[in-house]
Amino acid sequence: MLMMTARPSILRCAIFLAILTLAAFVRFYCLTCSSLWHDEGNSWAVAQRSFDQVARDAAADIHPPGYYWLLKLWAGPSGFSAWGLRSLSALTGLLSVAVVYRFALEMASGAERYRSEFALLASFLAALSPFQVYYSQEARMYALLTLEGSVLMWSLLAMGKRVAVRELRPSVAGYAALYLIAAVAGLWTHYVFALLLAAAGVAAVWWLLGSREPQRAEGRETGLQAPVFRGATDRRKPFFLFLALNLLALLAYSPWLATGIDRLLSWPSQEGFTGTTEGLRLMFQTVAAGTIRSGPELAWGWLMVVALLPACGLWNLRRTFAGALLLLWLLLPLGVMVAFDLISPPFLKFLLILSPAWCLAVAACPRCLPSRKFSLNARIWSPASESLEGTGCPKEYRLPLSSMAAGSIAVLAAVLAVTALAPYYSDPSARDNYAGIAQTVAALGDPDEDIVILNAPGQADVWRFYDVGFDFIPLPADRPPDRAGTEQTLERETSERRRIFAVFWATEQSDRERIVENWLGRHAFKGWENWQGNVRFATYSMPGGQICNALDEPRVFEDVAELFELCLSQDPLVPGDTLMVGLRWRPLRDPDRRLKVTVQLLDARDQVIVQRDGEPSGGSMPTTIWKTGEPVSDNHGLTLPFGTPPGDYRLIAAVYDAETGSRLTVDSSDAVELERPSIVRPEQGPPDSIIPLQHRTRLDFGHLEAIGYSYHRKAFAHAPSTTLSAGQMLQVTLYWRAPSPLPSDWPEDLKMRLLLGEQSLEAPLAGGSYPTDRWRAGELVRGAFEIQFDGSNPTLWLEVENTRKRLGRIPHTE
Repeated sequence: MLMMTARPSILRCAIFLAILTLAAFVRFYCLTCSSLWHDEGNSWAVAQRSFDQVARDAAADIHPPGYYWLLKLWAGPSGFSAWGLRSLSALTGLLSVAVVYRFALEMASGAERYRSEFALLASFLAALSPFQVYYSQEARMYALLTLEGSVLMWSLLAMGKRVAVRELRPSVAGYAALYLIAAVAGLWTHYVFALLLAAAGVAAVWWLLGSREPQRAEGRETGLQAPVFRGATDRRKPFFLFLALNLLALLAYSPWLATGIDRLLSWPSQEGFTGTTEGLRLMFQTVAAGTIRSGPELAWGWLMVVALLPACGLWNLRRTFAGALLLLWLLLPLGVMVAFDLISPPFLKFLLILSPAWCLAVAACPRCLPSRKFSLNARIWSPASESLEGTGCPKEYRLPLSSMAAGSIAVLAAVLAVTALAPYYSDPSARDNYAGIAQTVAALGDPDEDIVILNAPGQADVWRFYDVGFDFIPLPADRPPDRAGTEQTLERETSERRRIFAVFWATEQSDRERIVENWLGRHAFKGWENWQGNVRFATYSMPGGQICNALDEPRVFEDVAELFELCLSQDPLVPGDTLMVGLRWRPLRDPDRRLKVTVQLLDARDQVIVQRDGEPSGGSMPTTIWKTGEPVSDNHGLTLPFGTPPGDYRLIAAVYDAETGSRLTVDSSDAVELERPSIVRPEQGPPDSIIPLQHRTRLDFGHLEAIGYSYHRKAFAHAPSTTLSAGQMLQVTLYWRAPSPLPSDWPEDLKMRLLLGEQSLEAPLAGGSYPTDRWRAGELVRGAFEIQFDGSNPTLWLEVENTRKRLGRIPHTE
């Protein structure tokens, strides 16, 4: 039986129960709001196989089979749903908070006055740690690994104390069993667990080689600095017990030992460490705020606080076994990661195993601030229980500096958690958004005419999880990629397709030469492209329904090249379609610099509706390899944004220097008009969920509502966080939804007003070419506008019919 060293107070239990409730809430809340990503798809696929097959597959992977076996038992009853897969991690993450609490109680067993405060603060930090919460909502083994590591260290500390002082013998067997279970389970969960066993081993050797004199308390307790093994008479017993338990754990792991060693030796070398400064920044940022993509990026001042708080706690625990254990728990995994160049984004998750130690070390810091006494004359001020008619003797009062510091740390942790977790829960791309990609494919595609291409075969599992009934092919299929075979497969599979949905992930590892992307750039028309987390999602239209015409007079772009033929799609265009533009160039000389081509669709105000920039042929034919007189085929696809008002537009093309951005002259201008295409209204609009929006919301303006908006510095739609300086233009895109049915007092030409600093812009909702009296009930309408930033107030406001809404603060340079 595991016995506590002191009877818990009712208040402490109530507070701890509240902390556990909070920890459960942040871990189980919105558990499936973000999509499963590549690795979670692998967990889903592997867990559904037989136990023998799981082991065989794990032998060819970089993870032991233990987690997958447990996941199979856990998620099977739920049908391997996303909630069922992730709830195992949420539960183990919650249990880690409880173990941190028990670990802290064990550490402070010789300091009863501060014991509760220390344990509650440590568990509170673990409960709200964005790092721990994030991986508690992921169907991978890292939350389980953290729990196993925490149990290992806690049971080692508790077991050693009880053996050394020859007391509480009934609990020794329980803690020894707990240590053995954690050691065996951890080894079967992940190879990195060996680092925690090594840290525990070094701590045990430190204890054995330390002073053999009994550690006795002299004078009164000194808080967490009190000796851990007070009265210990024999240090060899806990060490021999530790040695025996580790031998048993190794014996239990022996069936997998040879496979594990082979997998570790075959692990490819990494080049992730980018320098000391950046490495430190990444480590401190990750431990404090996690790997949440939309979370706050801490300034160096706060990162130093993240580093100094645990250092302060470790100093307070110096010369104690608990302090040595925490120090090794923190530094040994960190040192190995630095030594093997693993301090890079893909491997930051390994830092999770030391997160509980960081919470404990930070919670120990306030004990550096003992309580201070101060005196006040009782005639001036005294407690309510004292009479004001005293003798004038000074009264002493205690100022609890340590409690105040602990409260301050708790407040900072809560603020950081709110700042990091609030956007995380609402961000569909918090992880690679395969669910959103599948939803878009289902809404826009035709399973009989379209196909999905996955550039990394490892994506196949997660794509099967979100199966929407479309054919898909993972390419390249071989490692290393077979160029000829891959291109033949692409030609065969796309020959009768209308549209291709391409999902690009980990291109540097899966298709370093970009065989798939370059082939598509030469043979198809690239439409829109966006990032869904770390996944790049693009659409391509295959040639068909195009008419090519030689220009009556070639358009000459200085002395570099001439445009002699133009190919355009002829089908009626509706928002969401791709306008296919084929440009045929003839070099007039061998270019000596890299040039880019921009194709833009403009409205009547010369406002850019959509544009495509890039090197010719999707980057596969840069101008530096052009040869004089040899024709170059250059395809561009312009996907019309959803909600684009019907009407006539202008299609232009220009060529510019890739480094300077300066355009080449053509016909005494910097661009050439290619065509005046028309856009018609669609029969049915798209679902709101697939519209790419920077800010997805519902803003009620009475007669209608805005379903979302985006804003960014002009020409920086690809980097919306780019800052603006005074005098630069901000581009704002608004998406309106007409009411259904239209009310009887529906206005003929409703206007809106944008306000930014001292600047304001008043215009019709869709820019003037599509007044509201032409809108259809329930129609989605897009409006794009530009407003200058004058350098004053960076808050952007939107006003319609005397109703003003705040859109946000634009990124700006002070």
